[in-house]
Amino acid sequence: MELHGLENASGRNLSAEQEARRDILRGRIDESKAFDETLSGIIGEGFGPASVKPLLRQFAVNDAMLCLKSRWLRRIGETVAAGPLEIWKTAADETELHPDLSIWIADAMNHLDHHCTAVNPNPPEQTTLVTDPTAGDLAALIDAEADAMVPAALKCACDVWWKPFNQNVLKPLSEKIRDAKKEQKSLKDQSQEATGSFEVQHAIRKRLDALKSEIKAWQKELDVKTGKGQAVRDSIRSWRCPEALTWGDWLAEQAMYDQVSSLDRKRPPPQTVQEFILQEGAYHPDVNDGVRVNIAPLQKAGILVADVLAAKDVEKAIADRATWRDDERRWCREGKLPKPGWW
Repeated sequence: MELHGLENASGRNLSAEQEARRDILRGRIDESKAFDETLSGIIGEGFGPASVKPLLRQFAVNDAMLCLKSRWLRRIGETVAAGPLEIWKTAADETELHPDLSIWIADAMNHLDHHCTAVNPNPPEQTTLVTDPTAGDLAALIDAEADAMVPAALKCACDVWWKPFNQNVLKPLSEKIRDAKKEQKSLKDQSQEATGSFEVQHAIRKRLDALKSEIKAWQKELDVKTGKGQAVRDSIRSWRCPEALTWGDWLAEQAMYDQVSSLDRKRPPPQTVQEFILQEGAYHPDVNDGVRVNIAPLQKAGILVADVLAAKDVEKAIADRATWRDDERRWCREGKLPKPGWW
């Protein structure tokens, strides 16, 4: 208001003092406008400076590929649930290996999408992409690997249910055999000592004979149970899904990103690679990232009274944030995290 009055003082000349005051106010307004422009730049691209944009583009491609592979694998899981799963569960129950074996198998098959990072294809390197890929481009890469993705996903799922099977069925037997062999060795060492009486030597030989029989029986039981479990595993891994080879067009119509790709549970996810880059490059500070990361864009823009970070660490801090977020999105898709830490 003061500057407006000085600039519109009609019919009178300004005094030297008023002119000086006007010039000061003009300078402050120019400074304020420049500061606003700097702040706008930070808000829009604080975490996406030019040096980090290639990294963000790669992470955009990574997440889009994992999102589409997850969708494809979930459809495989739905096909399994509606088809061979009950047969596999029945076969597991008939082995009588463990009452929960069929449950472990069902749980593993219900989360085939968790193996989206383990099965090919891998995301393309962004440096090889002249233009940003679309859902159709990435779907074509996945469709080309469809025939190999089914057995690869089933192998991963079998590895998952085999862990509790091994822990609860095979490992106890293995530990019995291990402990018996330790005792066997200890007794043989004692037997070789000449100080033992006839009674002691007789007891040792008797115990060694018993251990030999126990080890043989346990080893046979272990081999039988391992074989039965492997037969179930081989049956599952031999299944194929010919219809999956026709899903290319369906996958090409799916969204490239899902809620895991978004800033939170409420805001919609990006729809293109460029929208992903804009989202991840915008200044959305998070307390979990720490002061180092959150202050880096402010220092880079030169609006701090004094530097807080070493100059060489500023852009590294911004790049670290992008990498952390890529890691967390991947861990969510793998089932290792329930949600991204910034939600």
